[in-house]
This record gives sequence, C-alpha cells and structure tokens, in this order.
Amino acid sequence: MHAARMSARWQDSAGRARLGWQARWLHASVRGVDHHPVQRDAVCRCSPLVNLSRHRVAAICKRYVDLALAEADFSADNRLAVDETSRAKGHNSINLFADADERKVLHVAKERGADTVVSFAEDLRGHGGDPEAIEAISIDMSPALIKGVGEHLPNARITFDELHVVAHANMTLDKTRRIEQRPTPA
Repeated sequence: MHAARMSARWQDSAGRARLGWQARWLHASVRGVDHHPVQRDAVCRCSPLVNLSRHRVAAICKRYVDLALAEADFSADNRLAVDETSRAKGHNSINLFADADERKVLHVAKERGADTVVSFAEDLRGHGGDPEAIEAISIDMSPALIKGVGEHLPNARITFDELHVVAHANMTLDKTRRIEQRPTPA
C-alpha cells in the first residue's frame, strides 16, 4: 500500500507553514486571544490556535525576526532611548535600545554596563548606522552606561531618564527629611 502525502492548506509541499499563515498566527498571538495568567506570552497563546507545538511556533517567530533584522537599516536613527527591564524573575535583565522618534526597538542586549553600549555600537555598524552619528541618548544614571556612551557613542548628548531623576530626588528629599526630624541634643 502506498500512502500519498497530503498537506493542509496552510502548509507548503514540505509541510512547512506558508508565510501568509505564519503572519496570521503571529497576528493572533499579538492580539492576545487567550488571557490565561500562565499563558501570557505570545508563543503559548498562539500554539493551541494553530495546533502546533510552542517550539514550532517559536521557530516561526524567530524566522520572522531574523528576516526583519536582515533587512533592518539603522542609518537614519540618531536619537536613542535605552532602558533596562527584567526578562525573568531574579536578576535576569536586558537593555533595550530604541529609536526615540520612531519608538522601535533597534537592539536588545543581555550584557550589563558599558558592554551593552559596545554590543549596540557593533550592531549599529552592521545595519548601516554610524555610532558617531548618534546625537542624543536617554539613559538611566548608571555610571557604567555613562562611561559606555562616552566611549562608544562620542557625539551623543546624554539625557537622564526622568523616572530615575525623580527617584533620586525623592531619596535625597527623604534622607534630608529624616535628618531634619532627628531630635537635637540638648
């Protein structure tokens, strides 16, 4: 008995998902079809919709990210915002470099401190950008980031993130208040 291989309408002849269907899956996952607290990430939400494993869906997402990155052109991006965010519980944090005007993520760095700026500068060069063309950058008050920007983005004017400035001002104000409220020795 000879079995013929049949593909679903969302598969090509090799059994891979067609680009149009992959785009629909990604769109469905971003829209947030399932709001179950354990399944908040897009891959877990999308996986049951298309009856594929989360690993397969993750591979499709990676393919789209790789395709987009291969075509990315950062030559016009000259005003940046950098923010550190947690990617998991504990001390697993990443730094996001974004175009401040377009509000698009340009680079995600797992490194910490000045090394994040090094990896961004290398990635910027790889996508047609020039680290010396960066005019302005908004960062937190981390001495390591300040040093990295000074060394690798030499023409960038640093602006501190307002959230961090306010936090430092509040800490200083609180410290001063505590000093002022101490009883004076008689």
